[in-house]
Amino acid sequence: MEDIAKTYWPQLITLLAFVAWLIRLEAAVKGQAGFIAELRREQAEITRRAQDQAVTLARMDESLSAIKLTLDRLVDRMERRS
Repeated sequence: MEDIAKTYWPQLITLLAFVAWLIRLEAAVKGQAGFIAELRREQAEITRRAQDQAVTLARMDESLSAIKLTLDRLVDRMERRS
């Protein structure tokens, strides 16, 4: 048994170091997963805001078009009276 331990101790130490590295790597991945989830939430919020702004912009465009039509009608009426 001593011969086996003496023969394979470098591989055993390497294996233990590798397992420790994997454990640290797993912890780092879990930490990054939380960060990625937060970024996805922020991205969804930004996308929602951009869509809301697009809807608002479309409504403003419609309102401006309606105002332009009203002003054009008023100009036509004033020109007819002159």
